[in-house]
Amino acid sequence: MILSKRWGPELWRFLVFVAISWALGWWFGYPTPALFLALVVYIVWGWRNLHKLEFWLNQSNRTRPPPVTGIWEYVFNDIYALRLRHRRRKRRLGSIIKRFRRTTGALPDATVLLDDDGAMEWFNEPATQVLGLARPRDIGQRLEHLLRQPDFIEFLRRRELDQTLELASPVDPRVTLLVRLVPLDKNQLMVLFRDISQRRRLEVTQRDFVANVSHELRTPLTVVRGYVEALEAMQSELPETVNNALAEMGRQSLRMEGIVRDLLALSRLEAAPLLGEVAHVDVADLLEDVVADTRALSGFGEHRILLHADPAVNLRGNREQLIGAFANLVVNAVRHTPAGADIEVSWSGDAEGARFAVRDDGDGIAPEHLARLGERFYRVDPSRSRDSGGTGLGLAIVKEVLERHHGRLEVHSRLGEGSEFICYFDAAALSNAEA
Repeated sequence: MILSKRWGPELWRFLVFVAISWALGWWFGYPTPALFLALVVYIVWGWRNLHKLEFWLNQSNRTRPPPVTGIWEYVFNDIYALRLRHRRRKRRLGSIIKRFRRTTGALPDATVLLDDDGAMEWFNEPATQVLGLARPRDIGQRLEHLLRQPDFIEFLRRRELDQTLELASPVDPRVTLLVRLVPLDKNQLMVLFRDISQRRRLEVTQRDFVANVSHELRTPLTVVRGYVEALEAMQSELPETVNNALAEMGRQSLRMEGIVRDLLALSRLEAAPLLGEVAHVDVADLLEDVVADTRALSGFGEHRILLHADPAVNLRGNREQLIGAFANLVVNAVRHTPAGADIEVSWSGDAEGARFAVRDDGDGIAPEHLARLGERFYRVDPSRSRDSGGTGLGLAIVKEVLERHHGRLEVHSRLGEGSEFICYFDAAALSNAEA
């Protein structure tokens, strides 16, 4: 066994001490008692140094080690070096924590830091204003015990890091907060609360403006359409140039009526309660009606619409809203698919949720457009959409309906290969009741 540089000299010191003690004992005729006494002295010396170590460890971290000899000098010096490194690391970590708290404290968003057990470890000043938290009263308390809103409790329990949640401030119900979760080290979590009240008020004002304008436009458009139709009935008596102008007026007024109709439908959705009249919805039967109505629409080329619907999978929701969403997707596929092409409509599901899909063999959609689909009035090809009667509001209506039915919209498309619009519904939207 190779001894370290520290233990080698200590062993030789011990052996020399024992040898001298034994030699003296042999000289005086008592070798065994002398050897025993030497061992006792060595043990007492070690015990005395242990006592010094215990006393020194209970002193301030800044106290230098007491003077000792032998291997104990190395022990004391090593512990002192560890203390110095720990003190420097502690100062560095303390500085990092202070910078973190200054940074998060300067954030305009309310910020709450949760420990591994979900208890509040720290929060900034905005959190005291919008959440009603107070120091030191709420430090160590669980956040869900103070914000007793079921949606928030479930959101926090599931740790939906890629999702957000809107809730009313417990201090002022007029304040709307957007909640986001940010994971930190291990199981720690930072909860951010952003005040979006101003944005919501602007959205409400915008919706009211659009609804009012749409409502006011409906009557004059009806009058214009009436006069155009009356003049078209007299087209044999009118010059060709006038007839051409009347035809264009008719097309544009129809387009305006479609825009107004979709705007009013979207406004009604946004202004109404989340679902309105909720009931068991036989989706297979609903889709048969949607497909039949689409086939009967005039102005479209010949298309083969193939329906595959599982009658055992049904939803609980608002039938009229679902008809509007599904019909928009089917009609949208017909509008953007060449005559003679196939359009596949499918409905299926399992215990985890349901899936509605519309697949076409159209021109497809370029990748740069996919992220913006669903924005109001956004069209991939504006001129083509206008020619086919599209208003740019259909997918916005679809997304609004899906949000109310625990659903989401996904679009898969490649240029030249067609598109597939898929509506996914969570298990919470399924209905097991008999129709």
